[in-house]
Amino acid sequence: MEGIKVVENRILGQEDIKQLIPHRGRWLLLDKIVEIQEKSIVAIKTFTKEECEGHFEIVPGHLICEALAQAGAALVLHHYHLEEIKIFLVRTEAKFLFPVIPRVRVTLEVELVRSKMGMNFLEGTALIGFEEFRKVVEWKGVGTLLRDIV
Repeated sequence: MEGIKVVENRILGQEDIKQLIPHRGRWLLLDKIVEIQEKSIVAIKTFTKEECEGHFEIVPGHLICEALAQAGAALVLHHYHLEEIKIFLVRTEAKFLFPVIPRVRVTLEVELVRSKMGMNFLEGTALIGFEEFRKVVEWKGVGTLLRDIV
């Protein structure tokens, strides 16, 4: 099984990300991947005002968690061929530390802590800022790989 090759020192845009994860349109919550290594990934998302509509000018926490989950999925799936394997998140937990407003760049850092018996244990943080970062969300997720059944 040949995986999707990620070129080091290259920023991956949304078209590249679509090769890794199945999300499309407004459900694709990663703007770009700026770093991907064997067990870690760094992605960027700037939430729009429209994505936060009805949430009192604050980015909903579940959208940040979904963006972290998508980054984790991209990390795990960059080793596999998309048509053959999907990742399914079976458990997640989060601690919200600071509100995020729309149009602020959010840096998503996710690490693959361990893989055991088909389960992938991920931990991530969402950060805001450019020179000095402020942690806004601590996240943990557990996902499993599934083969397509046709």
